[in-house]
Amino acid sequence: LNSPGGQVVSSLQMATIINTRRLGTYVRPGETCASACALLFFAGHDRLLEGRLGLHQLDDGGRTNASILQFVLADQIDAFLSYGVPWDIIQRMLTTPPTQMYWISSEDARALDLNRDLSDDDGSGATRDAAMGGASFSDFPADSIFTGTPHAPDFEGRDADYRNFRTRIANGLVAGANFAGHFTIVEIGCGTSCRFAVVVDIETGAVQSFPYGGEDYYGMSLLYLAQSRMLRVKWLSDWQTPSCTEQDMLFDGENWEVIAERSTLAQGDYCA
Repeated sequence: LNSPGGQVVSSLQMATIINTRRLGTYVRPGETCASACALLFFAGHDRLLEGRLGLHQLDDGGRTNASILQFVLADQIDAFLSYGVPWDIIQRMLTTPPTQMYWISSEDARALDLNRDLSDDDGSGATRDAAMGGASFSDFPADSIFTGTPHAPDFEGRDADYRNFRTRIANGLVAGANFAGHFTIVEIGCGTSCRFAVVVDIETGAVQSFPYGGEDYYGMSLLYLAQSRMLRVKWLSDWQTPSCTEQDMLFDGENWEVIAERSTLAQGDYCA
């Protein structure tokens, strides 16, 4: 998610779709989800906030009467409560004027458990990690987080194979490490529902390819953290069922190891 907001009524409808389809929501480092966009973030079945999340009161510029606004506000609060949004956050929204923005700090996000990786993906109440062989990001922490200036790849020598993507890679490095302490994963589109990725060691600038991607991994999505050596990848693997393959992978700086794999039902042509 990366949006300054929009119309609350439309956002409520979009949030319902996100929540019903059990989609995950993510605000990347350096990006912003504010105002009505926050509804979409909180609707996520799994949620990860690494950028900025902002809230404030409803405002339609005086175009709607107070009674209608009250109905919309009631719907918004009901949605927040159903998505498990803490009352502290709802109160901040209600008390921040529309001309201002309450930015949720990383400390608030941790203290209020706004990020979540829910265990009941199948709706049964059983933990996904136990029942489906999934792993936890926190079980595989990075040794440390590199906070220095990222080292540029050598596109004229060692990393020449990736020269055609140098602009995308350079832009991706600006935010710093987003995986395994000192690596930056840069995701690149290659067509409709087609993606591939490269992994850059920002301490050395060395670039390597993520092992999956392209048309054989339709709708591939990646979930990763700067604080963890684990990555979760999912793609549509069977068009007939339709079903998705989801893997938990560990990275040692050179090699990838699959430590868990499971199959999940797709939502249409998408892996939720």
